[in-house]
Parts: sequence; structure tokens; C-alpha cells
Amino acid sequence: MALTKWDKAREVYTNLDPRVRLIVQIGSVALATWVVFKLIKAGRQMKEDKENRGENQATTNELQVLNQNPATKQKISTSQASAYANKIFASMNGKGTYEEEIVGVFYKLYNDADFLALQKAFGTRTIESRTWFVEDFRGTLIQCMADELDVDYTKRINDILRKKKIKFRV
Repeated sequence: MALTKWDKAREVYTNLDPRVRLIVQIGSVALATWVVFKLIKAGRQMKEDKENRGENQATTNELQVLNQNPATKQKISTSQASAYANKIFASMNGKGTYEEEIVGVFYKLYNDADFLALQKAFGTRTIESRTWFVEDFRGTLIQCMADELDVDYTKRINDILRKKKIKFRV
């Protein structure tokens, strides 16, 4: 009688040294735990993204309204807004935060439409902590900045926005 693949695998496994079987069992449990963790994290992320989707759509709608009026039209290009969003993300992602880089971006904005273009370009992103016991953070530009920056830098950015007569705050 021919052995199936599963029978052959079972035979190889049962003939292994008991210490090797223990290592295989521990590895299997670790892999299963990791898969369950990733599934739970993905489910949580989908829920957060659903909550942020409405905020992102509101930003897009308000930006379109401002861009229809020549007096309130955005002065930075979409590619500049994307570059600024990437610069802010890179400044926050990983260990530590480069606050001065983030503050510098806000000096380059001119009006409400520029701020909204930056917010739209940022969208919803995950800021990785890259450290043990500190969970990654996922959110919009304002949520991520609130999580990453201390009160002094938040105040500096809000002062810049106020001086430029931009109504939005971090």
C-alpha cells in the first residue's frame, strides 16, 4: 500500500530525535502566535482606517472648495505637499522624532488650502516605534503629530499657523 504525503511526513516526524521534535513544536506554536497577532493587528488597523476615512474625505472636500476660489487657492503644488508629508513622516517614523524638521515644513505653508493639501497628502499612515513594548501608532497627520510632539513643539507649530492666518491647529 502506498503512503500518502501526510503519512510520510508523520513517519519522518515520529522518527526525529525528541529534542528536535520539541524545537519543531515550539517553532510551530511561535509561528501560530505570530499569525494570530498579525490578524488581530490587521483587524484593529481596518477599524481605525474606517474611522479616519471620513476625516480624509472631509479634508478633500474642503480643499476642493478652497481651490475653486482664486483668493484661497493652494499655493504649493500637490507634489510639494506630498514631499512635505513624506518629510514629516520620515521625521516621526522610528526611534526618536526630528521635531525641527517638522516645524520647518510649516514655515513653507501659505494658507488654509496648503495645510489641507499637506493633510490630504499625508492621509493615514503608521508611525513605527521600532522599539520593544511601544506600540506603533496609526493616524492622520494631526493625530500622528499629537502623538509624537511634545507641548512646546505643538505650540511652536500652532504659533506659525496663527501668524500665517491658517485656521487649522495641531
